[in-house]
Amino acid sequence: MELGNSGDPAALPELVELTRSPAANVRRLAASAIGKLAGLADAKGAVAALQPLLQDSHPQVRQYAVKALKAYGTAARCALSDLRDIAISPVEKEYNQRDAKLAVETIEEALRIEEKQAIHCCQRCGVKLEPDEYVRSHKAFQRPFCNYCFDEVFLERRNFETKVELQKNIRAKDGT
Repeated sequence: MELGNSGDPAALPELVELTRSPAANVRRLAASAIGKLAGLADAKGAVAALQPLLQDSHPQVRQYAVKALKAYGTAARCALSDLRDIAISPVEKEYNQRDAKLAVETIEEALRIEEKQAIHCCQRCGVKLEPDEYVRSHKAFQRPFCNYCFDEVFLERRNFETKVELQKNIRAKDGT
């Protein structure tokens, strides 16, 4: 399809419209062309157009949608559950299972790389976190804390839990 080979991101709206065509071959070619525009076109719009094609009744349309989503990397995170379903579906064609597994691996790796490059700051003091500080605090509190603030929050919570255990009744701020 010339629209995909053109490398023109302005072709995306027309390709999105073609994904709704009644002809399976047109939908397949549109998915392929959208995949070729990865990195050029609006990723959010492209992924939104490709995701419904994962439920298409024709296996080749699903195959090209899977391959195209793989090209969009982190932008395709919303399609991961559908891709995992395809990868393990006993009724899915083998080539679609294989391509879906590869797409899941590629998207997850892109997400891991993006996460490693992210800069996290302490929620309490705003200091830049080291990766191990982020992992530790996120695992314990589901919030980013530097080691100093982590220790303070940990002690506050432990002291509160001890107080509750000893007194069994704790007066709330409103007096109850």
